Amino acid sequence: SPFFIDLAQETPPLASTTLFTRAAPLWLELGCGKGQFAAQQAEQHPGINYLALDIRPVRVIRTCQKAEERSADNLRGVVCDALIFLKEWLGPACLEKIFINFPDPWPKKRQQKKRFVNEALIDLISSRLVSPGQLHIASDDHDYATAMWQLINNHPCFTHTLGKTGLVTNHPDYI
Repeated sequence: SPFFIDLAQETPPLASTTLFTRAAPLWLELGCGKGQFAAQQAEQHPGINYLALDIRPVRVIRTCQKAEERSADNLRGVVCDALIFLKEWLGPACLEKIFINFPDPWPKKRQQKKRFVNEALIDLISSRLVSPGQLHIASDDHDYATAMWQLINNHPCFTHTLGKTGLVTNHPDYI
């Protein structure tokens, strides 16, 4: 599929202009799931280049199928671990927006060390966002949402723009 990026055929760091037919702001979704959000964003924002990343190939395949069905030539899918992709495949200050939608909350105390959004990830994200860039995170687990907000709020490179708590229950970018 022309929507799928095979990292074995690429050389790091990736440049938006080698992945897409044009230069445009680059957005990244970490954990694209079934691809609905990625396809919607690519369709609603034709002036951006959108990368949908997931560690599970079947999810990226579904995302690429949605891109093909919608003729979303500004959407590409990549199979890779998110930390490896951010560290090894992207250069500094190359992303305008990053989306993390509904990461596994690992709610039990003994599981919380497995949480995807942690201090190391936030540090890495801060180095890959342009200034000013945007990080959008959605969660349906209030405790995890609060923990993520605290991580971001305490990070020196981020400023929240969503009121006193930084948490919202309804956002127009989310379906």
